[in-house]
Amino acid sequence: SFRITKLQVARDYALARLATLGGNIRKISKDPLGSDVTEIPLPTRREFARMVAVKVLSWIDDDGYPIAIPALSLQPAGDHGLVGRLDQRNLPVPPPGIQAAANILTFEAISYQTKGRWFPFGKAGVLQIQEVYAGGPPYPGGRVA
Repeated sequence: SFRITKLQVARDYALARLATLGGNIRKISKDPLGSDVTEIPLPTRREFARMVAVKVLSWIDDDGYPIAIPALSLQPAGDHGLVGRLDQRNLPVPPPGIQAAANILTFEAISYQTKGRWFPFGKAGVLQIQEVYAGGPPYPGGRVA
């Protein structure tokens, strides 16, 4: 059980935005590490840039079970990544380099899922995007990047 206040959401969102100014995160978002990294489509970047939406980060743990945590601060970090600040005190965090997925669901029922590799940087981290899927029209469930 955990609790996230509106002030924590706003603070983490702002701190994640500031993290994009850091050299390492900027390097990953502008200079992809792998050839399988893809550019996030503009509509997907716009939705992830919103602060008022449900955002979740998930991955498979060592035992093969999925873990999903709220990641409300996830937002675009350049064309190839999403940056987020994770609360390491109360929730698990993905290990470095693990395949992870991020999903967003807005109040307008717009949904996207991104998949890629997670790279932590202190209390923040970058999901370097390899695939993007639409959760609604015009391509429900279809890969868009």
